Amino acid sequence: MTIRKATIDDAPFIALVVVEALGDDIMERYPEHIGGQDRRRLELLAESIRQDSTLYSWRHSIIAQDEEGKPLGALVLYRGDGYMQMRRRTFSMLDELITFDVESMDAEAQPGELYLDSIAVLPHARGKGLARQLLQYGIGIAREKCLPAVLACEPNNLGAKALYESLGFKHDGDLFIFGHHYLRMERAEKLKLRVNSPAHPPISSPYRGIEGVLTRLFNKACTAYGLLADGDRILLALSGGKDSLVMAQLMAERARIFRPSICVEAVHVVMDNVPYQTDILHMQAFCNALGIPLHILHTSFDESTDKRRTRCFLCARYRRKAMFDFAVEHGFNKVALGHHQDDFLATMLMNLLYEGSFHSMRPSMPMEHYPLTIIRPLCLVPEKDIASHAAEAQLVRQIAPCPYEDRTRRSEMERLSQSLCTLHPESRQSMWHALEKGWG
Repeated sequence: MTIRKATIDDAPFIALVVVEALGDDIMERYPEHIGGQDRRRLELLAESIRQDSTLYSWRHSIIAQDEEGKPLGALVLYRGDGYMQMRRRTFSMLDELITFDVESMDAEAQPGELYLDSIAVLPHARGKGLARQLLQYGIGIAREKCLPAVLACEPNNLGAKALYESLGFKHDGDLFIFGHHYLRMERAEKLKLRVNSPAHPPISSPYRGIEGVLTRLFNKACTAYGLLADGDRILLALSGGKDSLVMAQLMAERARIFRPSICVEAVHVVMDNVPYQTDILHMQAFCNALGIPLHILHTSFDESTDKRRTRCFLCARYRRKAMFDFAVEHGFNKVALGHHQDDFLATMLMNLLYEGSFHSMRPSMPMEHYPLTIIRPLCLVPEKDIASHAAEAQLVRQIAPCPYEDRTRRSEMERLSQSLCTLHPESRQSMWHALEKGWG
């Protein structure tokens, strides 16, 4: 048995390996008894493999072959740096076969790592150590490039899990791929490699790019709470703060994906009677770079008409009214707000302490008086992760902040929530699970 780099002529066999790796057991029927939809699937996949910039390209593959040169198994592996671009191209070529929401999938590969995507061996060649040799070859490539090796393992595939662990892979997270749960496994030497390689950020980095931590949580929220649907026209509430800007980044990136197809535009509401000023020119340039339109609205309120309400309440009320009226008038069916997980927890604490009720905002909430649904796609994202990315990317340029933002009950609850998380690190997840139970 020898191991070699794949050629373009290996595309049909690599297609077989990819399908087998997805759990189809198609190799048991290969090649004599494959027909109909299976054959069409393999043909389309093979065509994508013949291309240079797809996930399963022949250029990303290695082949194990016998003495006669017949392929026995293969491993598909690639760097994670261009993963999302390759994924879009691959899935667009395979659109005919896709019956699931591809955006529910986590990003399997991250920048700064070598991802071992698919591995399979023909049935008659199993039990001879071929899979181990292929994996060792892949690990060697990762070592040469000073990259950590990463792969995904089905939780119930105990044999594969044992093999990966014997090669130094360890479970360090979870992935949702093609509608199924997988264990994300990485080589134990990853920490050393990341630290010693100046070309790649340390593993402790809270943000590893728009395709990293924030995107995984964003996609998870969109899937878990059904935030997006094909044909949605979504208006993004853009305040100019870090939360709304990061949300706009993620939503704009999401709008470039073909399924489900969504349209996004942004709106910024100026409250003329409040000494709060953002850099509108900066926001316009920001949205232009994202490729989304930005609408500027003006409104105001007279606090003498309702002295029972605080200025913060009236400001929020009139801002939202202006935004909702605009959304309905221009045919939007959803409005996206930039509330993160810490906002949810602060609201819960505020309602608990001041109203004696246990509830908070919801990730998705149909409105009573408008034909709109409010969605909050950052609901699973901790505020600290947003702040880290915003600071690194220099997203926010605020001219004059609101003079009242540090004097509200909400700011007090935010500080209380942070204190609870400091005292007991697991309190964040406990409070979130309690909220989910309340939503039913």
